[in-house]
Amino acid sequence: MWIYNDSDQMSYIKPEYGPPVTTDGRNVVTTTMPYYNPSEAAATMPVVKSENEPEATNTQWQGAQPAMTYIPEEYGAEFPIPTGAGPSSNYGMVPDANHRYYTNVNVYPQFYETMSQAGASSPATSVSVSNSSLSPDSQTNATSSQRTSNIGKTISYCKVCGDKASGYHYGVTSCEGCKGFFRRSIQRKNDYRCLKLQNCEIRRDSRNRCQYCRFKKCLDTGMSKDSVRQMKQKNGSKIEADDNQVSSSTSPDPVEVQKMLINEIALAHSKHSNHTDIKVRSMVAKPLNVLIDADPMTNRMNAWQIYAHEINTDFQDVINFVKEVSFLNKLPSNDGAVLLKRSSFAIYLIRVARGLSSKGLLLRDGRLIDFKSLHVLYGPLADEMLSFANSFLSLGLADTEIGLYIALVLCQPLSDKLRMETYFEAAGEIAKLHEMIQQALFWKLNFRSDGVEVYTKLNELIEMLERLDDIHLNELKILRENAQILNLPQLFMELYRIDKKVLTTFNQQALYYPPASIQC
Repeated sequence: MWIYNDSDQMSYIKPEYGPPVTTDGRNVVTTTMPYYNPSEAAATMPVVKSENEPEATNTQWQGAQPAMTYIPEEYGAEFPIPTGAGPSSNYGMVPDANHRYYTNVNVYPQFYETMSQAGASSPATSVSVSNSSLSPDSQTNATSSQRTSNIGKTISYCKVCGDKASGYHYGVTSCEGCKGFFRRSIQRKNDYRCLKLQNCEIRRDSRNRCQYCRFKKCLDTGMSKDSVRQMKQKNGSKIEADDNQVSSSTSPDPVEVQKMLINEIALAHSKHSNHTDIKVRSMVAKPLNVLIDADPMTNRMNAWQIYAHEINTDFQDVINFVKEVSFLNKLPSNDGAVLLKRSSFAIYLIRVARGLSSKGLLLRDGRLIDFKSLHVLYGPLADEMLSFANSFLSLGLADTEIGLYIALVLCQPLSDKLRMETYFEAAGEIAKLHEMIQQALFWKLNFRSDGVEVYTKLNELIEMLERLDDIHLNELKILRENAQILNLPQLFMELYRIDKKVLTTFNQQALYYPPASIQC
């Protein structure tokens, strides 16, 4: 600043700037902007420290980036999240739905991969930070205007009559009225007749006018007769048991049972799946070459000898997943093995969907089987598998929802023919468990603004999985024909119904060695 000295000459003195300090040692914040301060004292800014933040006794937090927020230890959060953009839920639509990324083996932390087929969301674009697998994801990309109620829960409507739905019954979102009507129609074997042209409009106010058209619409929307029959068998055996033995215990709360089911499945899936959202994020892609010969047949059999062990390891995890879910573990051992064999390929495809793209298949340890090698393994089925993965990932399911969907596919009711061939005993229990999982998944998805549409799409994908399973059995014909000269894991052979015959050098028939049974 400029001042006058004793000789009336002006001289310049450089001021020393520094933050003003109050008597208690706190920094003073000064500003030229007017603000309200009744005490007329300088505004101070106390140092605030999170009670959860650890003491900076080492360089872990002292050297942390200033743009990182400390996340206290709780279930579901495994690393800090940058500030400025809150974590979006796993089912939120990502800005660029045609890219996925993994960790690069080079200096770049991530590389993007453009998929050849549109409509798939990224498997690792967001992390849901929540300490409860039952609560809906706390952060979504949808605005509040997309919600139809104050609690963030959409209202679903009956697919048959349009009335307010009470849940998912016999395979369809329906109201209590249509649920009861369909059940009574099946159990009583009613034969309805339409007095008009068999195209009556079924609405809430007119659904009782034509029972024929109402029942027809129940079937057209997807209600399952088998579910009603199997539930009837289960309830009939339960009534007989109750007549012989009077129980004083009260039935558990259905809501609490549903929450326990969701929690067990969520924890088991997180523990025994190698393609969860967070695990796929941390994978380092490394090429895996399974092609060693110019001969296509030799290449294919060699590739399967390598790849079969990967599938075998993954299905050990599936068996452990079943064991940790009490609702599934109570099934008889033979019935559990039948369910696993019936849905083995479908479950595997769901579990690895996050690692499947036009680049190839990312295995549990980051090794990447390129798409050319997948074609050697599966033939044209590889394209169908990629199409399923794209459709499945476009729904943006969270890990908990994927675990529920796997359980739903596992517990699909069996046909009468398959039950008789496999001596399946727990048909009634499976029908009941299947409906429980349906309702749990529907409840979980209902926290999303598009939950009903996503649920409908998931049921459509089950039909696609059944079709792909038929193709898959045909593609494995080469393994059945050459099983005696291939080194295939025993569990893999049983799951994919591959029988091994040991050839001898004598003029006698080949000896048949069936694989050992699956222990659930």
